[in-house]
Amino acid sequence: LAPPLGVFRKLGRLVIADGKILAEEGDYEAALSRCLSARKMGRHVGEPLIIDYLVGISLGDLANKGMQSVLADMPPDVQTLRWLKNQLAEIETRPLLVKGALSEEAKFYLAAMQKEKSEEILKMFSDNDGGDGSAPNQLLERIRNGDEQFFERNRAYWQDIYGQAMAALDLPYPQAYLRLKEIGEKPAKDANSNPDAT
Repeated sequence: LAPPLGVFRKLGRLVIADGKILAEEGDYEAALSRCLSARKMGRHVGEPLIIDYLVGISLGDLANKGMQSVLADMPPDVQTLRWLKNQLAEIETRPLLVKGALSEEAKFYLAAMQKEKSEEILKMFSDNDGGDGSAPNQLLERIRNGDEQFFERNRAYWQDIYGQAMAALDLPYPQAYLRLKEIGEKPAKDANSNPDAT
């Protein structure tokens, strides 16, 4: 079961609001501590699924904005800044990585690509089609008539594409972006001529 992500987001906003109140009262270290708490929450929430990861990123962003707000109002204080730097370094020892979330998410996709789940897959296509041609009849017929070998070959194709995408995440950002864009377009191009890419 997914954790109560909406509750975590609300709690994060409340913690940051409390931090801003503390900053208004002049207790800047306590205010920053509240922001750090929200950032830590993001680390705990941010796995194992992609939605958890995205909420974790969101909480981290909320915490960063809260810290910026407190620091903008705070008078110069080298000791508090050193303390904050050390706290942030400690939090960063547990990085929030997208690869872990994507690896877990992959298991769900592979479990869904089964012959016995073909009716669910077809329903998903029809629910998302909207009449814009995003689910061509040719692909729907392949799924409807696919045997176990068809699904096995499609799982293998998908795992190869997914593996390429995961490898691209290790590249520097500009190259990773271009590579992921290229990989993302490949299945749609292949699907017309390659039944294994359905």
